[in-house]
Amino acid sequence: MTELYPVVKGGVLAGILGCGGDALLLCSVGGECRFFLWVDSGEAVEVTDLVEGRGVRLPGSGVLPVVSWVRAAPYVHVRVCGDLRGYVSWVARELRGSGIAGKPVIVGVSGGKDSVAALTVVDSLAGRFGLRVRATYVYIPFLDSLRSRRFVEDDLPKRVGCDVEVIEARRRDVKRYLKWRGMPKRGRRWCTYFKVRPMRDAMKADRRLLEVVADRVSESPKRARRLLKVASERLILAGRRFRPTYLLTILDVIDIVRSVGAVHPDYSSGCPRVACALCPYRSLYELGEDVFRDVEDAGLIEEVLRKEHSIRYAKLGIGLEDFMIRHLWRFEPRTAKLLNEVVSTVAKDEGRARLSGERIKLIIKELWEGIPLKTYVLGNPWEYPATLLKAWSEGWLVAELTRDGLKGLIRAPSFLSPPASSVRRA
Repeated sequence: MTELYPVVKGGVLAGILGCGGDALLLCSVGGECRFFLWVDSGEAVEVTDLVEGRGVRLPGSGVLPVVSWVRAAPYVHVRVCGDLRGYVSWVARELRGSGIAGKPVIVGVSGGKDSVAALTVVDSLAGRFGLRVRATYVYIPFLDSLRSRRFVEDDLPKRVGCDVEVIEARRRDVKRYLKWRGMPKRGRRWCTYFKVRPMRDAMKADRRLLEVVADRVSESPKRARRLLKVASERLILAGRRFRPTYLLTILDVIDIVRSVGAVHPDYSSGCPRVACALCPYRSLYELGEDVFRDVEDAGLIEEVLRKEHSIRYAKLGIGLEDFMIRHLWRFEPRTAKLLNEVVSTVAKDEGRARLSGERIKLIIKELWEGIPLKTYVLGNPWEYPATLLKAWSEGWLVAELTRDGLKGLIRAPSFLSPPASSVRRA
């Protein structure tokens, strides 16, 4: 699952981009939706004609289940937040009588757009409610990005005005997991335990502590279904979960992060997300040749990868070169085998359209460095969930909200359309 990014041309919405796993969805306003697979870190090949049911099928092969990688909640072209100050004032009004005054608050910070936006809003609220804000970044040795650590430790506090506590997972434990269980995989990310444990321990130690959750309603279908229920009760603070930014659109969080000058270098490099350097949920184009230079012990990682390949992947016929170049360690062996077979075959088909990794990076960078898109701004943020749900139930992948109402721009292709009952349950 992924979040759709707007594609901008000349300051105008021209389409959307969805990057998930090694699949890529590119749709144009007034045009069509096209499906691509990355064949290496620099190039993706179109496979729209091969999409069948849940994935991509080659003649005589099984279905490679990749459609779910780009399944997304609709992109509604609108802003909830006209400006940071106005939005903070709105949140403050909604929190009156909530009992939040004087509470300690913990914010898990990754350096990514959502956690930075949440920290910015919470820090702006701190003076109004006497909040004691604790920002925490958990560093995972050997897997995490050294560039991210430098950004969170050195740059972010200067931009947001709030110190960030760095907690480092025990090296011997992470190394033991790497040698015992191998690299984290999609669907089997043992590294998550190390990321969330400090937050869980903090919450147990102080029963007054509120946890800031930076999830947003439009991030993915799964989060949309869950958070639409929260929004229906008009809750920003529910129990000990504090969600000050969950109604914001992707344009809103980009605007907030840009306004405080806290753009993570991964975004400036054209990546759609901030994650560990060796996160299995990164797309192949995010894992270029320099990825091993961004971890602290590339030798250890190479040792782990070679051992994993020898034990679990080589017997399926996956060569070491393909395993390393395509970073197939991100997938369980059988999925890696099928993926490798499919991309190896389509890569040889010279008649297929290609997309370069550089083009995708430019689309992402435009959002962080270009002229901000002009959109309609909702007068009441609580209107956004109903707007999102309307677009979803009407089958729109991309819609625009104007003063005259919701206007559909791109229909969801059949392979991405959720069952009607699924949308109604949301």
